[in-house]
Amino acid sequence: MILVNKSEIDRKKFPDGTVLIRCEPCEKARIEWFYESDEELFQLLCVARHLRERGTKRMELFLPYLPNARMDRVKGREEVFTLKYFCEWINSLSFDAVEVIDVHSEVGKALLNNVVSFTPKKALEQVLNKIGREELVLYFPDEGAFKRYVDLLPGFASCYGRKRRDWKSGKILGLEIVKGGLDLKGAKILMVDDICSYGGTFYYSVSALKEEGVDKIYSFATHTEASLLSKKSKYLQLLKSGEVERHFTTRSLHRNESEYIEEVSNEA
Repeated sequence: MILVNKSEIDRKKFPDGTVLIRCEPCEKARIEWFYESDEELFQLLCVARHLRERGTKRMELFLPYLPNARMDRVKGREEVFTLKYFCEWINSLSFDAVEVIDVHSEVGKALLNNVVSFTPKKALEQVLNKIGREELVLYFPDEGAFKRYVDLLPGFASCYGRKRRDWKSGKILGLEIVKGGLDLKGAKILMVDDICSYGGTFYYSVSALKEEGVDKIYSFATHTEASLLSKKSKYLQLLKSGEVERHFTTRSLHRNESEYIEEVSNEA
């Protein structure tokens, strides 16, 4: 979904599948792209070029979820560095600012011109207000997430997971919790990560946390894909059964109503 100054662009399709776009010219444009498909990239390219050619002097892009952020490195000559080329297309439009939230890695930020990167701190504060801060322990699925988020919410006890993988298939076999001497029995846990697809990492984390005797478990991911609500998602079953109280997320990707997922804002 693409909006210009809070209004969604008018899009229609011709019989051959090509797109007809209408967008009113303006002096200043704030474009918001809530990613749904790669097809929207072409629409963004056309809208931004159209506005510049019609006299728009300042143009900002709000891109809460950075598409292709996972592809921040290549492992062989046959792998295509999609994040690099995506960022080059965005840079070609000469935005005065490109705002993103919780980029998956520093590579994404480095590849974008005029980038303004926001943490999910405001969204997390809303979650804390909803679930209560008393006796809360923060849990991060891996050490990378621990380093990324622990300083955003000072004053809370915290721990993280260490995954066990089949290195040939990449499949998660389970995980152990690095507690640093912390007693988790009866604790209230908030699991925090940046991207959630099928919820596999959260799923294995819940199993390990339950073995430690925790009482209540909540989860938050800045970016939650629609796949979390699919039949393939084992984590969805934990939400349905009540083993996990609630999953929280921003609207960067998730825009489907669900009784198991609650949306929080990252705005002031």
